[in-house]
Parts: sequence; C-alpha cells; structure tokens
Amino acid sequence: MPDAFVLERLNQSITPGVEPDAGLKQQRVYVLPSRQGIFFSCLLLTMLLGAINYNNNMAFMLTFLLASLFLVALIHTYRNLRGLVIRGVMPEPVFAGDPARFRLILDNHGAQQRLGIQIQARRTGAEGLPAPIVTDVPADHWTEVELAILPTRRGRLILPGVTLFTSYPLGLFRAWASFDPGLHCIIYPRPIGALPLPPGQAGGAQCDVGVDNGNHDFSGFRRYYPGDSIRNIAWKAVAREQPLLIKRFDGSGDQELTLSWDDPGLQALSLEEKLSQLCRWLLDADRSGRRYSLVLPAEYSSARGHGPAHREACLKALALFGIAHDRK
Repeated sequence: MPDAFVLERLNQSITPGVEPDAGLKQQRVYVLPSRQGIFFSCLLLTMLLGAINYNNNMAFMLTFLLASLFLVALIHTYRNLRGLVIRGVMPEPVFAGDPARFRLILDNHGAQQRLGIQIQARRTGAEGLPAPIVTDVPADHWTEVELAILPTRRGRLILPGVTLFTSYPLGLFRAWASFDPGLHCIIYPRPIGALPLPPGQAGGAQCDVGVDNGNHDFSGFRRYYPGDSIRNIAWKAVAREQPLLIKRFDGSGDQELTLSWDDPGLQALSLEEKLSQLCRWLLDADRSGRRYSLVLPAEYSSARGHGPAHREACLKALALFGIAHDRK
C-alpha cells in the first residue's frame, strides 16, 4: 500500500469488512511538530550547545538519545494514519431540528493498531458541528464513528470536509489528512402547525382509518403513535403485554385527502410555515391510514396513496421544494 491516506467513498449502506467495487481515492498524510514538539526540539538544541560548550560526553549521549526518540515518534505518528481506509454511509433523512447522523467506518487492514485517532468535520458554514471524536482502531479490524450535525433548516445537508488527525504516541508531532466523504442528508421540514386536516373526498374504495364513528367495521390493528385517541387503543392486547396497538375500521366516507399548497387555510402563512403545516398534515394523514396526495405548485404532484414509500416521497418533495440544485 502506498504512503498515502486511503479514502473509499460509498453512496449507500455497506457491510463493514467487505471490500466493495468502488474506486479508491488517495490523499497525502501531513506531519508537523506540535507545540510540545517545538519545545522539545528547542530543548534538544539547548542541550547540544551545552554539551559542546562543556565537552561532556554524557550530555552528548543524552542529547542524541532524546533526538533519536524524537525521530522515532515522527515515524510512529505518521504510520498511525498511513493506509487507513474510510467508508462513509449515507444517513437516514431527519426533520429540521433533529441531528443528522453521519456514520464513518474506519477500516484497518494493517497488523498494527491505530490509537488516538481523532475525527472532526471542518467548519465550512454548517451549523452545530460536533466536537472531535477520539477512537482506536484494532489491528485488522474496523471501528464505526458517528458525526451528529444539527440542521436548522430543510433541504440537503452536505457533510463538510472531514479531518483525521493524531498525536500518538508522544504528542511531539501532529499528523493529519483531510478528505470529502461526499455524504449528504435530506432534511424534512419541521412538522408544526395547528390547522386541522382538510376535509377528505369520497374514495372509490374503502380504506382504513383509526377512528370509529359507529358506521365503520373493524378491520385490524396498527401501531400506536403519540397523539392517537386512547379510545381506540386495544386494551386487551396491552393486558397480554403486547405493544400499544390502535384498532382500525373500514368505511366509505371522507377517506381520501388532497394536501394542496393552494389550500385556503394556508394562504396567510409564509413559505416555510406552509411547508411545515403540510408536513404536519402529511404525517397525521399517514398515521390515520388514509390515502392522500400532495400537490405543490409547478414542482410536485403525487398520486393518492399511503404507506412508507409514499410518505418518504412526499416528505422529500417538501424538503427540496424550491431548491433547484437538489432536484435529484
């Protein structure tokens, strides 16, 4: 392996320890004396001058011994980073205000352990950058670290450049390598808003809802979500020490919803307030089990549907609304 820092980029989740077919990108490892190293070198120079002045063999021996230790520390600090492999895992989308968690996997194919490796995201305008993370990587093994960045607005949060550095073993030198992992996280709008769901439209087929008004037939259960009415909790299942479940009912009334940007209740809101309210409606409709569609001006219009895939597609459309360079 060449004397270089190896970066391996992945645009999807990976299995640690398995070498994918993605190409490798090499970056140099830089080494400079730390403050302690500069002080130590000045001390060595002073000792050398004293040994020359007094012609003291023991002083020469001690000076050269410490100088050799200084050079050995340089080599070990450099080798602590050389050849380390980085794998980046694309994070799951989050809502604005929740931390975006970027996972990096440090893979050590060498026979020596890597101690005192520090990882930090570079400051390039991102908000809420975490403090450096210190970790060790065992020999012929891998270690996973997580950088949590707190986003304050929706869109696509790109992980800024990341720097790995180490001062192992004596702190006399500082070795570092910088790279761009090419990771990003979709940030959904924050789901806030007090407006009730818009009235639904009669659908051609029955679908499940979570409320029984006396005209519906029982159709099964679904997971409990905070905010669900306790009247619909399956208490018998709770008595059997099962997770909280909500009873679902079939009906042919107002089941299908259209969540539209042009809804009259949204006209007094700002752009971000509209997106947050639409996000709140979308999650409420999804929890109720109703079929719904999302309509945005000249950007996105979905067919009516339900389920995790439909929800994620609508949330991504809200997150990237009006952001031209993120339409991917």
